[in-house]
Amino acid sequence: MIVIILLFLLIIFLIPLLSKKKEPTKKYKNTAEMLGEIGENKIAQILSSLPKEYQVFNDIYLSNNDMTTQIDHIVVSIYGIFVIETKNYKGQIYGNINSEHWTENFYGKTYKFYNPIKQNNSHIKVLQRLLRIPFDTFTSIIVFSNNATLECDNLENVIYSFELKEFIQEFKKPIFNVLDVKKISDKLLQYNIDSEDIKEVHIKNVQQKIFEKEVLLSKKICPKCGGKLVERKGRYGTFWVTTQL
Repeated sequence: MIVIILLFLLIIFLIPLLSKKKEPTKKYKNTAEMLGEIGENKIAQILSSLPKEYQVFNDIYLSNNDMTTQIDHIVVSIYGIFVIETKNYKGQIYGNINSEHWTENFYGKTYKFYNPIKQNNSHIKVLQRLLRIPFDTFTSIIVFSNNATLECDNLENVIYSFELKEFIQEFKKPIFNVLDVKKISDKLLQYNIDSEDIKEVHIKNVQQKIFEKEVLLSKKICPKCGGKLVERKGRYGTFWVTTQL
Protein backbone atom coordinates (compact mmCIF):
# COMPACT_ATOMS: atom_id res chain seq x y z
CA MET A 1 0.00 0.00 0.00
CA ILE A 2 2.83 2.43 0.87
CA VAL A 3 4.59 1.57 -2.40
CA ILE A 4 1.44 2.39 -4.40
CA ILE A 5 1.04 5.75 -2.63
CA LEU A 6 4.68 6.62 -3.29
CA LEU A 7 4.32 5.73 -6.97
CA PHE A 8 1.16 7.84 -7.19
CA LEU A 9 2.93 10.87 -5.66
CA LEU A 10 5.92 10.38 -7.95
CA ILE A 11 3.66 10.40 -11.03
CA ILE A 12 1.91 13.57 -9.85
CA PHE A 13 5.26 15.42 -9.56
CA LEU A 14 6.78 14.01 -12.78
CA ILE A 15 3.90 14.80 -15.18
CA PRO A 16 4.23 18.61 -14.92
CA LEU A 17 8.00 18.39 -15.36
CA LEU A 18 7.77 16.14 -18.43
CA SER A 19 5.02 18.21 -20.06
CA LYS A 20 6.84 21.52 -19.51
CA LYS A 21 8.13 22.97 -22.76
CA LYS A 22 11.85 23.39 -23.07
CA GLU A 23 12.85 27.06 -22.97
CA PRO A 24 14.72 28.18 -26.09
CA THR A 25 18.43 28.76 -25.60
CA LYS A 26 19.10 32.43 -25.10
CA LYS A 27 21.48 33.85 -27.68
CA TYR A 28 24.01 36.17 -26.13
CA LYS A 29 25.64 38.84 -28.28
CA ASN A 30 29.31 39.69 -28.15
CA THR A 31 30.60 43.17 -27.31
CA ALA A 32 31.12 44.17 -30.95
CA GLU A 33 27.56 43.24 -31.88
CA MET A 34 26.12 45.15 -28.92
CA LEU A 35 28.21 48.25 -29.67
CA GLY A 36 27.15 48.05 -33.30
CA GLU A 37 23.49 47.93 -32.35
CA ILE A 38 23.89 50.89 -29.99
CA GLY A 39 25.49 52.94 -32.77
CA GLU A 40 22.81 51.96 -35.30
CA ASN A 41 20.01 52.82 -32.86
CA LYS A 42 21.47 56.29 -32.31
CA ILE A 43 21.67 56.90 -36.05
CA ALA A 44 18.12 55.59 -36.52
CA GLN A 45 16.91 58.18 -34.00
CA ILE A 46 18.69 60.97 -35.87
CA LEU A 47 17.25 59.85 -39.21
CA SER A 48 13.74 59.67 -37.75
CA SER A 49 13.86 63.46 -37.30
CA LEU A 50 14.23 64.05 -41.05
CA PRO A 51 11.20 65.56 -42.83
CA LYS A 52 8.49 63.13 -44.00
CA GLU A 53 9.56 63.23 -47.64
CA TYR A 54 12.69 61.25 -46.64
CA GLN A 55 11.97 57.51 -46.48
CA VAL A 56 14.21 55.84 -43.88
CA PHE A 57 15.09 52.13 -43.77
CA ASN A 58 17.14 50.69 -40.90
CA ASP A 59 18.98 47.36 -40.67
CA ILE A 60 18.15 46.10 -44.16
CA TYR A 61 19.04 42.56 -45.31
CA LEU A 62 19.12 41.92 -49.06
CA SER A 63 19.61 38.74 -51.06
CA ASN A 64 22.80 38.92 -53.11
CA ASN A 65 23.60 35.96 -55.41
CA ASP A 66 22.76 33.27 -52.83
CA MET A 67 24.38 35.42 -50.16
CA THR A 68 23.01 38.21 -48.00
CA THR A 69 24.07 41.83 -47.65
CA GLN A 70 23.31 43.83 -44.49
CA ILE A 71 23.03 47.62 -44.76
CA ASP A 72 22.79 49.75 -41.63
CA HIS A 73 20.62 52.56 -43.03
CA ILE A 74 19.14 53.69 -46.35
CA VAL A 75 17.45 57.04 -46.89
CA VAL A 76 15.43 57.48 -50.11
CA SER A 77 14.51 60.98 -51.24
CA ILE A 78 14.00 63.05 -54.38
CA TYR A 79 17.60 64.20 -53.84
CA GLY A 80 19.00 60.69 -54.19
CA ILE A 81 19.58 57.57 -52.13
CA PHE A 82 21.83 57.85 -49.08
CA VAL A 83 23.50 54.61 -48.00
CA ILE A 84 24.87 54.87 -44.47
CA GLU A 85 27.46 52.69 -42.76
CA THR A 86 27.71 53.20 -38.99
CA LYS A 87 30.90 52.71 -36.97
CA ASN A 88 30.53 53.07 -33.20
CA TYR A 89 34.23 53.49 -32.36
CA LYS A 90 35.75 55.80 -29.73
CA GLY A 91 39.45 56.04 -30.53
CA GLN A 92 41.48 57.89 -33.14
CA ILE A 93 40.56 56.71 -36.62
CA TYR A 94 43.21 56.58 -39.35
CA GLY A 95 42.59 55.64 -42.97
CA ASN A 96 42.25 56.75 -46.57
CA ILE A 97 40.06 55.91 -49.52
CA ASN A 98 42.42 53.30 -51.02
CA SER A 99 43.72 51.37 -47.99
CA GLU A 100 42.36 47.89 -47.41
CA HIS A 101 42.03 48.42 -43.66
CA TRP A 102 41.64 51.38 -41.35
CA THR A 103 43.02 51.66 -37.83
CA GLU A 104 41.45 52.60 -34.52
CA ASN A 105 43.91 53.75 -31.86
CA PHE A 106 42.26 53.50 -28.45
CA TYR A 107 44.50 54.39 -25.50
CA GLY A 108 47.58 53.09 -27.30
CA LYS A 109 46.00 49.86 -28.50
CA THR A 110 45.39 49.59 -32.25
CA TYR A 111 42.60 47.67 -33.95
CA LYS A 112 42.22 47.03 -37.68
CA PHE A 113 38.88 47.07 -39.47
CA TYR A 114 37.93 46.79 -43.13
CA ASN A 115 37.86 50.06 -45.09
CA PRO A 116 34.26 51.28 -44.55
CA ILE A 117 34.26 53.21 -47.84
CA LYS A 118 34.95 50.02 -49.80
CA GLN A 119 32.45 48.19 -47.62
CA ASN A 120 29.72 50.71 -48.35
CA ASN A 121 30.53 50.84 -52.06
CA SER A 122 29.87 47.10 -52.21
CA HIS A 123 26.49 47.76 -50.56
CA ILE A 124 25.68 50.37 -53.20
CA LYS A 125 26.58 47.96 -56.02
CA VAL A 126 24.10 45.43 -54.63
CA LEU A 127 21.41 48.12 -54.42
CA GLN A 128 22.21 49.32 -57.93
CA ARG A 129 21.78 45.80 -59.30
CA LEU A 130 18.49 45.20 -57.47
CA LEU A 131 16.94 48.62 -58.10
CA ARG A 132 18.40 49.03 -61.60
CA ILE A 133 19.27 52.68 -61.23
CA PRO A 134 22.57 54.52 -61.94
CA PHE A 135 25.43 54.37 -59.43
CA ASP A 136 25.68 58.17 -59.28
CA THR A 137 22.18 58.46 -57.80
CA PHE A 138 23.61 56.99 -54.58
CA THR A 139 25.55 58.85 -51.91
CA SER A 140 27.77 56.86 -49.57
CA ILE A 141 28.03 58.14 -45.99
CA ILE A 142 30.29 56.71 -43.30
CA VAL A 143 29.20 57.82 -39.82
CA PHE A 144 31.42 57.56 -36.75
CA SER A 145 30.50 58.10 -33.13
CA ASN A 146 30.94 61.62 -31.75
CA ASN A 147 33.41 60.03 -29.31
CA ALA A 148 35.81 59.13 -32.13
CA THR A 149 38.56 61.39 -33.49
CA LEU A 150 38.77 61.26 -37.28
CA GLU A 151 42.31 61.54 -38.65
CA CYS A 152 41.35 60.80 -42.26
CA ASP A 153 42.61 62.64 -45.34
CA ASN A 154 39.91 64.98 -46.75
CA LEU A 155 37.13 62.41 -46.93
CA GLU A 156 33.99 64.55 -47.09
CA ASN A 157 31.60 61.62 -46.79
CA VAL A 158 33.21 60.39 -43.56
CA ILE A 159 31.49 62.34 -40.79
CA TYR A 160 30.46 62.38 -37.14
CA SER A 161 26.94 61.37 -36.15
CA PHE A 162 26.02 64.93 -35.09
CA GLU A 163 26.71 66.08 -38.68
CA LEU A 164 24.52 63.48 -40.37
CA LYS A 165 21.14 65.21 -40.61
CA GLU A 166 22.57 68.48 -41.89
CA PHE A 167 24.85 66.61 -44.32
CA ILE A 168 21.88 64.84 -45.93
CA GLN A 169 19.81 68.02 -46.14
CA GLU A 170 22.62 69.86 -47.94
CA PHE A 171 21.67 67.94 -51.09
CA LYS A 172 19.15 70.22 -52.82
CA LYS A 173 19.21 69.14 -56.48
CA PRO A 174 16.26 66.81 -57.29
CA ILE A 175 17.21 63.53 -58.96
CA PHE A 176 13.93 61.64 -58.59
CA ASN A 177 10.28 62.63 -58.43
CA VAL A 178 7.84 61.62 -55.70
CA LEU A 179 6.63 58.62 -57.69
CA ASP A 180 10.23 57.39 -58.14
CA VAL A 181 10.77 57.60 -54.38
CA LYS A 182 7.68 55.48 -53.76
CA LYS A 183 8.70 52.86 -56.34
CA ILE A 184 12.21 52.59 -54.91
CA SER A 185 10.87 52.37 -51.35
CA ASP A 186 8.40 49.65 -52.36
CA LYS A 187 11.19 47.66 -54.00
CA LEU A 188 13.36 47.90 -50.88
CA LEU A 189 10.49 46.56 -48.78
CA GLN A 190 10.02 43.78 -51.32
CA TYR A 191 13.68 42.74 -51.35
CA ASN A 192 14.24 43.11 -47.60
CA ILE A 193 14.59 39.76 -45.83
CA ASP A 194 12.66 39.91 -42.57
CA SER A 195 13.74 36.61 -41.06
CA GLU A 196 15.77 36.05 -37.89
CA ASP A 197 17.06 32.73 -39.26
CA ILE A 198 18.37 34.40 -42.42
CA LYS A 199 19.99 37.14 -40.35
CA GLU A 200 21.73 34.54 -38.20
CA VAL A 201 23.03 32.77 -41.32
CA HIS A 202 24.30 36.12 -42.63
CA ILE A 203 26.26 36.76 -39.42
CA LYS A 204 27.78 33.27 -39.58
CA ASN A 205 28.77 33.79 -43.24
CA VAL A 206 30.46 37.09 -42.40
CA GLN A 207 32.31 35.51 -39.49
CA GLN A 208 33.46 32.63 -41.73
CA LYS A 209 34.77 35.07 -44.36
CA ILE A 210 36.66 37.01 -41.70
CA PHE A 211 38.17 33.77 -40.36
CA GLU A 212 39.27 32.62 -43.83
CA LYS A 213 40.80 36.03 -44.56
CA GLU A 214 42.66 36.06 -41.23
CA VAL A 215 44.10 32.61 -41.95
CA LEU A 216 45.48 33.81 -45.29
CA LEU A 217 46.82 37.03 -43.77
CA SER A 218 48.56 35.07 -41.01
CA LYS A 219 50.38 33.19 -43.79
CA LYS A 220 51.21 36.54 -45.48
CA ILE A 221 49.01 35.70 -48.47
CA CYS A 222 46.76 38.29 -50.11
CA PRO A 223 43.10 37.17 -49.76
CA LYS A 224 42.21 38.79 -53.11
CA CYS A 225 44.98 37.78 -55.53
CA GLY A 226 46.86 35.06 -53.64
CA GLY A 227 50.15 36.97 -53.92
CA LYS A 228 52.77 37.24 -51.21
CA LEU A 229 52.37 40.13 -48.76
CA VAL A 230 55.32 42.27 -47.67
CA GLU A 231 55.21 44.69 -44.72
CA ARG A 232 55.88 48.39 -45.33
CA LYS A 233 55.87 51.48 -43.09
CA GLY A 234 53.86 54.60 -43.82
CA ARG A 235 52.38 57.70 -42.25
CA TYR A 236 49.69 55.77 -40.38
CA GLY A 237 51.92 52.89 -39.29
CA THR A 238 52.70 49.60 -40.94
CA PHE A 239 50.76 48.25 -43.89
CA TRP A 240 51.00 45.35 -46.33
CA VAL A 241 51.58 45.36 -50.09
CA THR A 242 51.46 42.54 -52.62
CA THR A 243 54.68 41.62 -54.41
CA GLN A 244 54.75 40.66 -58.07
CA LEU A 245 54.66 36.91 -58.60
